[in-house]
Amino acid sequence: DSKQLGAAHADATQQLARLMPKQFVSLTPTEHLPHLVRYLNAVVMRLDKARADMARDAAHTQDLNRLEQAYWRLVSQRQGNLDESAHNVRWLLEELRVGLFAQELRTKQPVSVKRLEKALAQLQT
Repeated sequence: DSKQLGAAHADATQQLARLMPKQFVSLTPTEHLPHLVRYLNAVVMRLDKARADMARDAAHTQDLNRLEQAYWRLVSQRQGNLDESAHNVRWLLEELRVGLFAQELRTKQPVSVKRLEKALAQLQT
């Protein structure tokens, strides 16, 4: 029934595709595997909360989309040749999703929109 949530459903579907592609166990860095369950639980919590407050979800989604587009543009520019800091930003985006949509699950480290903007700016220099 989450399809009726429109943008929240579409964004969650894209997130799941990134988190769990075919062979995700071998593709996901070992240190991030234990966090997949928390990320998946955050998706469920997000969709539940979106039913109650679509405007809040839309505002958070807008921030996330802007940051993710900047990140994936960087990945494209570098033709997939990413250093450790770029890989870290990818996982910080997942942590931000937890922080924005499922605070109860707690983030692995402090993360915010401003911190990610700063990290992305540093990668672009």
